[in-house]
Amino acid sequence: MRLSVVCYLDLVSTDAIRTIQQELASLTGAKASLELWRPHITVGDGVEVDEQELNDFVHQLEELSNARHSFQLQLRDILKLQTRVGGEGEETTPYGLYLEVKQTDDLISLVEGVAKASHNLYKWYQMPQPYHPHCSLAFKDLSKEGFKKGSVLLDERDINITVTINHIALVEMLPDETRELTRVNLI
Repeated sequence: MRLSVVCYLDLVSTDAIRTIQQELASLTGAKASLELWRPHITVGDGVEVDEQELNDFVHQLEELSNARHSFQLQLRDILKLQTRVGGEGEETTPYGLYLEVKQTDDLISLVEGVAKASHNLYKWYQMPQPYHPHCSLAFKDLSKEGFKKGSVLLDERDINITVTINHIALVEMLPDETRELTRVNLI
């Protein structure tokens, strides 16, 4: 099974991001961010695992989480990319609009821990390097014209959202949806 490794946003932050995503979808027609994912921050490469590998991976993430406290991150500044690649076999446009995540030592430590736990697993998606954390606002089905319109809309905004990171979620990648498989809470 194919898994993504993410931290979902808390409910208040999710509502704020959903409002922006809905505005962008209405303006641009890009709906993938609304239909495929709940707002999140990716903290690990996408991995493909069998049942035994999944059990071992979850156990390693539990050990990792027992040594990490929850922490806060700032989401602000718009990131505009015209070079999105996506994961293996994923159909995507190269356009993406994102909310940038300000890196902290806690976040980098978590990402490094996830990388260590998954280093022997097959990667169907590799996070861009160097790591550039973000929260997707519009992607995958965003056209060039939609990218331009969305960029103008977001340039008029001063977005600053504080989120609490308190878990690691393994999300199964299904053909037409994503489904949270398991969640490991930070202490």
